[in-house]
Amino acid sequence: LDRLSVDGSDPLRIGSAIQLRLGDEDWIPTLQTRYGAVPVTQAAAGVKRVLALAYLLVWAAESHKRSARLLGEEPEEHMILLFDEVEGHLHPRWQRLFLPSLMDVVSNLLREGQTKNFQIIATTHAPMVTASLESVFEPAIDQLFNLEMGQRNAEIEPVRWAKFGDATGWLTSPMFDMESGYSKEAEAAMKAADDFMAGHLAALPPRLQTPEAIHTDLVHTLDAADPYWPFW
Repeated sequence: LDRLSVDGSDPLRIGSAIQLRLGDEDWIPTLQTRYGAVPVTQAAAGVKRVLALAYLLVWAAESHKRSARLLGEEPEEHMILLFDEVEGHLHPRWQRLFLPSLMDVVSNLLREGQTKNFQIIATTHAPMVTASLESVFEPAIDQLFNLEMGQRNAEIEPVRWAKFGDATGWLTSPMFDMESGYSKEAEAAMKAADDFMAGHLAALPPRLQTPEAIHTDLVHTLDAADPYWPFW
């Protein structure tokens, strides 16, 4: 939990268990926070997800060791974690830290000899998650894939690793194939402005045939300090 916490100055810590209702036989663990004890059942969705992952990793490893002892076998030294939609319920601050933190947890398990081989297979729709990997991705052992839906089948395409910088850079990368990080309306206004300035008047939509109409849309969709204004 220390490694998976978004805030190093206020890490997730498990506190004493409490009973939420009179006569209730269930004892619920709490989270110790700077604003008091919070029952884990009442924690935010993102916090619950991180707690569940930490618990799952510990439970899976310990349960497997107990099963191996009962069977008189050596514990398995290889583990694969399948993690769908890493960003689910996580604030962008956590999205930026979470996968590298999880890789740090794995590295710690490897250093302590609790496992010899650990593989994470994770999916995401969030460019903040892919941007977070730029400092930890090792092309020699890590691989990036794009999952594309065809007519009948899904296709997994290897993607050559490259650093695209911030989240906007990743949005327009081959991973996400977005034309920009702007709203659809702002994107359309800027495209019309580009076409007008380049003399491609036949490409202009019916509603944006004049520079006045294009300018009105740009004012409506862009901030006054947007870097596009000098081009226009």
